[in-house]
Amino acid sequence: MTYFPMGAIDASKFNSTKYPGVCKPMDVATLQIVYDLQNQLNRLAKMIATDRQPIAVDGDIGPGTVSMATRLGLLTLKEQSEGGCMAVAQNADSLAATAKKHADELGAPVTVPSPSPSKPPTIITAAGLEIKGPPPSGASLLDSFKNLDTTTMLALGVVLAGGAFLLLSKPKGAAPSKPRIRYRTRHRTRYITRRSRR
Repeated sequence: MTYFPMGAIDASKFNSTKYPGVCKPMDVATLQIVYDLQNQLNRLAKMIATDRQPIAVDGDIGPGTVSMATRLGLLTLKEQSEGGCMAVAQNADSLAATAKKHADELGAPVTVPSPSPSKPPTIITAAGLEIKGPPPSGASLLDSFKNLDTTTMLALGVVLAGGAFLLLSKPKGAAPSKPRIRYRTRHRTRYITRRSRR
């Protein structure tokens, strides 16, 4: 397979200190590149390494992603041992393009099933804060719900429960109220329902 020199993506786009052995994107654009890389690796693995289980498309370049890239011949063992996750991270876009090219040639499907991430995808800001990132662009609605945090899930549950209560509590088939005519007598005001004319 085609080898690309390392360094296509600046190392500053990744944080490799918060979780040793894992390179985490520091912006959404880089996160999307990693999503694409992981999807392309899974596509290629399905066609040439049927015994290889797919990796989670979680946006983290960890041992699983590095091992997959090495197993598929996109990364040498020397590069893996010397560069670790950064050997893949700095060249994620070129490696994804190479994997896609070979997967397309082999007739791989556009996407392949992959394990759900163990936790919602995140990015690390320049200040070192870990914030939730968007799910992969091809993620299903169910996957999007899985990536919601607990507070958002609770709020969404309350909204859905309230909507269901309003729908169920509304009387079905209730006849519309008839207009009433107001008559004033000497002692009190009376209301008489007007009958519709036929």
